[in-house]
Amino acid sequence: MKLLIVITHEENAEDLESTFVEKKIHFTKLESKGGFLKQKNSTFLLACKKEQVDPIIELIKNKAKQKEETVSAPLFTGTDVESIMSSSSTVTVTVGGATILVVPLEKLIKI
Repeated sequence: MKLLIVITHEENAEDLESTFVEKKIHFTKLESKGGFLKQKNSTFLLACKKEQVDPIIELIKNKAKQKEETVSAPLFTGTDVESIMSSSSTVTVTVGGATILVVPLEKLIKI
């Protein structure tokens, strides 16, 4: 068995959740927040058989779309966290899509 940890932008979460329900894919959904942009994400935990991994990844690819967003670039004025300041310069980053971690699942117990 495998454990899929799927981290996606909250804009993709509702479509992804609906697709999982429609396809009868069991999941647990957690609210999360990204470390770089500090935006809301959703993290899905899915346990599945090894042969289900690729089809599930294809479903995710079809629902979790990426887009570009312009954000303020941090300005570093020193070597510690307190030295990070907001800057007037911006940077374009790709957001959305999904990050998928596939890890071995030794045992699944439902009580």
